[in-house]
Amino acid sequence: MPEGTWRAVATPTTLRRSGAQQQRGLRQRTVADHPQLAARVAAMPARVRRRLDPVPDPEQARLVGNLADAVSAAGGRALVVGGAVRDAVIAAETNRPLVGKDVDIEVFGLAAGQLETVLSRFGHPDLTGRQFAVFKLGDLDVSLPRTEVKDGAGHRGFTVVPDPSLPPERAAARRDFTCNAISFDPRSGELVDPAGGVGDLRAGLLRHVSEAFDEDPLRVLRAAQFLSRFELTVAPATAGRCRQLVGEADTLPAERRYEEWRKLLSGRRPGAGVHFLDQVGWLAASPPLGQLRQAGQLASTAAALDRHAARRPDDVRQAQVVALATLCHRLPPPGNWQRTAAGTGEQAARFVSTLTNERGLASQVRRTVAHLPVAQRLAAANAQVPDHVLLGLAERAGRLDRLVELAAAAGDEVTARWLAATADRMGVLHGPADPLLRGQDLLDAGLEPGPRIGQLLGEVARARRTGRIRTRQQALQLALAG
Repeated sequence: MPEGTWRAVATPTTLRRSGAQQQRGLRQRTVADHPQLAARVAAMPARVRRRLDPVPDPEQARLVGNLADAVSAAGGRALVVGGAVRDAVIAAETNRPLVGKDVDIEVFGLAAGQLETVLSRFGHPDLTGRQFAVFKLGDLDVSLPRTEVKDGAGHRGFTVVPDPSLPPERAAARRDFTCNAISFDPRSGELVDPAGGVGDLRAGLLRHVSEAFDEDPLRVLRAAQFLSRFELTVAPATAGRCRQLVGEADTLPAERRYEEWRKLLSGRRPGAGVHFLDQVGWLAASPPLGQLRQAGQLASTAAALDRHAARRPDDVRQAQVVALATLCHRLPPPGNWQRTAAGTGEQAARFVSTLTNERGLASQVRRTVAHLPVAQRLAAANAQVPDHVLLGLAERAGRLDRLVELAAAAGDEVTARWLAATADRMGVLHGPADPLLRGQDLLDAGLEPGPRIGQLLGEVARARRTGRIRTRQQALQLALAG
């Protein structure tokens, strides 16, 4: 569709959400979550919306439109910028539903004090980034255009200078990719696209805006996650610049690397993102992932990631653990490890730990990776597996449904189907079985409180795992005999 043909339509009255969001009961935060701001918005006149719709929430769109009018009356111009516009263009071109996200506004032609005065008519603006002149108004981020001067190494080595006199075309030059340099005028419906981002999106191309791309190594990981999420191809010149930045990979903060990996693994084609990182040398700079190529496991890992993406569970934590496990499940163990599965699990935990100390995540990934071969051996034995063996696996692995998902991602549908059916029959698919005895049971049976209670419960659990006992009565007899 040629630029400028976005036609006006009536404002929808409901918030548009993806099917996955609806299933999980999630919703986008709206102006209604801020009572004072909501009261002001309710008094504003309704506005006509356009088919290109970067602000899908009607209340927020009304606020953005009226804010743009107020900025214009003060002599400035307000544009919606960044990911909201990019995603709206993609939605309009592909007829995919637009998932609402935080909206960024860039205001041209007004000094910081003037902008704050305008924003005060709509609520209480909070100056969250004084250095960058960024105001928070409800869920809106409103900022001035700025220049960035590279004066140090890595992702944070910049001096940022707000400059309200910059025209939109020059302000867009600091963006990373052309698809992120598109802005939208909510008053006229005009797209401001000085770098040709709309054309690149239509061509399925991810292209850098300018030589300033080289100043921030985080943009390499951003390129990889865009390939995964939006099914794009990196322009050859952009890929070349990414290769030149590999020496700065270790300057990136762990939390920023984790955020980009999280987005990459949650995309439609995570395998493409991993292949790209390998091609530009960044996988080798992310130990121990570089060993995937050395072990001849890169292609199979990428294919497994794409299989996982095609059947990704709605549970965000579940999907996160399984995606990381899938990424790492073919890593060779460290040279000093004789037990291959356990060593691969440690490699997986090592990688996750370089990204985040999020509670329990590395351990959950390690347990999932380490126990996949065990599940595969049990599935091969099928009917010959005693119940207590699977009960023990459920205790050690934690969540057998994660093993089901990992087996399916690895292409082992036999293990996935057998494990899902057997674990569900035994009631341990989503967690270990309930204990046969609890401490209160032993107290009720007349035992005195003390450390012995815990010791007896441990003996009962071990006896159950080895198949010596199966019922509560057997467990109680064993404990009282001890």
